[in-house]
Amino acid sequence: MNSYQPIQVIQIKEPMSFNKRTRTFIAELSELDTIATQEVQLLNPVTHKSCRFHMVREDKDGGGDIYGWHYENEDASLKLLLIND
Repeated sequence: MNSYQPIQVIQIKEPMSFNKRTRTFIAELSELDTIATQEVQLLNPVTHKSCRFHMVREDKDGGGDIYGWHYENEDASLKLLLIND
């Protein structure tokens, strides 16, 4: 059983890094002032556009500590990587 909340809406306050080749948004959790959840919705307050992502996997070190969460949108055309800093 995991302890994730069902969905987290993240308002983008600063431009996020975006890897065009992999179509992945990349951000550190501390920059977003949020926690990792099963689903996240990125919301741009300027354009009012949003995109919903679901978690597909966690990156863990040898001791079991999580250092990253990987998400995809519904059709997997966009990805999101949240880094546990």
